[in-house]
Amino acid sequence: MWGRKFGTTSLGLRLNRSYYQSKIEPLAGTETKLTFDPTGAPGTEPSFRRNITGFGGGLSFENSANMRSDIAFLYQSRTYDSLVTSNKSEDGGGGTYLLAARAFYQWEPNVTLVPVFKYYSFDLSQKHGGAVQVSTDNSLKGWQAGVAGNWTVGNNDLFVLGVAFASNRVEQQEDLFGVGFNDGKLTETLAPDVFASLETHVNIWLTLRFGADKAAYRKLKLEPTGGGKSETTDSPFSMQIGAGVKLATLQLDAILDSRFPQTMGWLGSGQPGVYFPKVTATYAF
Repeated sequence: MWGRKFGTTSLGLRLNRSYYQSKIEPLAGTETKLTFDPTGAPGTEPSFRRNITGFGGGLSFENSANMRSDIAFLYQSRTYDSLVTSNKSEDGGGGTYLLAARAFYQWEPNVTLVPVFKYYSFDLSQKHGGAVQVSTDNSLKGWQAGVAGNWTVGNNDLFVLGVAFASNRVEQQEDLFGVGFNDGKLTETLAPDVFASLETHVNIWLTLRFGADKAAYRKLKLEPTGGGKSETTDSPFSMQIGAGVKLATLQLDAILDSRFPQTMGWLGSGQPGVYFPKVTATYAF
């Protein structure tokens, strides 16, 4: 990553590269060979490789004393190939990208408005088969636009209330997502999705966080090739509870499992589980 500030404008650039490979090699002698081919014939060891190369850039503008705006773009090339016996599967080319923009407007001394827009596109096309390769053209695209208000409550507590409109579309020639059709389009529309969150500092070492969202209107439109249908479904209400603990210069943050308020864990229902599915630690030095 690289960044530089030019007066009231800031520029940031990023390059990312990752590579993964796995392969099962045959074992010598009389040892058992692990293979996906029940015949155990030579040359049938499965392998998988994945490459991700991407670059991104962002600009930040100090528009005025009360407003700042950001715009960013990310592009990634995601390639892979998988070989099991004589069947090979690999990406069909194309790239993945994300365009996002936001602004911070100081409306009142204790209120900041944050409008946001983003558009994304995942190319999921692939080629697979044996001697004859079959190509499928699959993609996942969508956009989201909304605005949030950040209220400073008391000395340092924060309350967020916002609304967003979103659309996500799957276009596919093969049922990669298990949605029940092999050729056509599936479009999800949220109009709008209302969300709210609260961060409150109980004392100098404990912070509690609450967040929830629910879409007022959610529509799923299924358009298989040769005919289609659409339906309106209820959007589920979702809630997240988290906590942060500060120990000197060490900050621990955890998200509580969403089922815990209903089951109260093993003591309340006798059902074991992971109480904190995500825990992060930040150490300042």
